Amino acid sequence: VMLAEQNPDVVAIQHQPGLFSWQALAQLLRSPMLAGQLLVVTLHNTADLALQPELERADVVRALADVARVVVHGVADLHLLRGLGLLANVVMIPHGVPVGWTAMAPRAFQRDSAILLGCHGFFLPNKGIPELIAATALLRADWPSLRVRLVCADYQAAQSTEEIARARQMVADLGLTDAVEFHIDFLPDAQIHALLSPCDLMVLPYQASLEAASGALRAGLAAGVPLAVTPLAVFEDAGSAVARLPGLAPLELAQGIAALLRDVAQRRKLLEAADEMRTAHAWPRIAERYAGMLQGLRQERLGRAL
Repeated sequence: VMLAEQNPDVVAIQHQPGLFSWQALAQLLRSPMLAGQLLVVTLHNTADLALQPELERADVVRALADVARVVVHGVADLHLLRGLGLLANVVMIPHGVPVGWTAMAPRAFQRDSAILLGCHGFFLPNKGIPELIAATALLRADWPSLRVRLVCADYQAAQSTEEIARARQMVADLGLTDAVEFHIDFLPDAQIHALLSPCDLMVLPYQASLEAASGALRAGLAAGVPLAVTPLAVFEDAGSAVARLPGLAPLELAQGIAALLRDVAQRRKLLEAADEMRTAHAWPRIAERYAGMLQGLRQERLGRAL
């Protein structure tokens, strides 16, 4: 009804398989209410499509082939869709980065320094939060005042509730009650920034991810905090704006974090590279590219009609 009333020039659809399935996407694209509409679909997790059963995957690809544009965030996503047979209508537009905040200069630490690590993202399995808690216990042998601030929202699902309970139990078992902060409410950007910007280092200890890009990483870039990440493909687009930790296990996290805490120059280089990425991927610039694509598609259709 809304589409009929508003008669939009273009209908833009954002798809994340954790929110609605690939089959539901294919059904939506073929629904009568979208018949004749100029459609643009942005995919936030193409790797998950490759894991679907062959018949379902092929059906989704056929549906996507009929839309005006399929937008992806990274080169790997581009190659994956082309490997599945989507060629003419796939374009890459990077995930945007919030702008408007300034980084603080990194500082040197002594044994008694009050170091604050940050972590952000939904509180879910495979985000590596238990591993970061275990790494914190190891790091406090050298920096007894080191703390971790978990700005990690409850996903409002059983798996998130269980992961939060598991993390709280770990904190108690390891004697880290005074060292780990839990901020599990879903917060607006300004509050997230206020919590992350005082951190000396932000750590994204993901254990696995099929996502095309990390929103949590972009929150860290916006906060002006040096970033350390696990060596996963989801962080590849960040290039030299992040430091890659040597592995996924708690000991490897602790070793990588310790090396960064001891290296002021490296953290300064990370902030400089992050500033370049913020400029190149700033949301206003990305929005301009996206709007330009939509306008171009609209003009193309009008030209054909004339």
